[in-house]
Amino acid sequence: TDATNLRASELGDAGHAEGAVVGADRQTAGKGRLGRHWVSPPEVNLYTSVLLRPPILPHDGPQLTFLSAVATAWAVGDASGLSPTVKWPNDILLDGKKVAGLLNEMNAETEGVRYIVLGIGVNLNMEASQFPADLRYPATSVALEKGAKVSRLAFARCLYRYLDRLYLTYLREGFAPIVAEWE
Repeated sequence: TDATNLRASELGDAGHAEGAVVGADRQTAGKGRLGRHWVSPPEVNLYTSVLLRPPILPHDGPQLTFLSAVATAWAVGDASGLSPTVKWPNDILLDGKKVAGLLNEMNAETEGVRYIVLGIGVNLNMEASQFPADLRYPATSVALEKGAKVSRLAFARCLYRYLDRLYLTYLREGFAPIVAEWE
């Protein structure tokens, strides 16, 4: 696809229920924060977007970036056996190198959020030669750090379970338990 966030936003505009997931084998127009290009080669990584419709005000929308960061870090930790860190505001690092990026986009009106798209890109099985030479920050993949390939399907299942668990916690208990996990 061109970009999973774009496709998920179309689902949001069309009225699809929250929890809809868009995944791609590759993206031709993947993007990161500030419109930066997200390199998305085929058959190696996870490119996904999740549509949510939280009953919150627009100023609370950025809280879901913390939620997606925690879920992604937990999934990377499970897959790698290593301890990922979160670099403000939306990068997941292994050994100081970027392994995942998050791009959450919101569609809202003054009185409430219509939907939020949680965009998540995780470098799972990229080889060093697949990273562009002009990256702003050092990058890596779970496979490079772990020394073995990772099942994309198993990783996606793990990530979606964490997202679901944290989102239900957020809806029941608010932001406090999410930010506590992020910290």
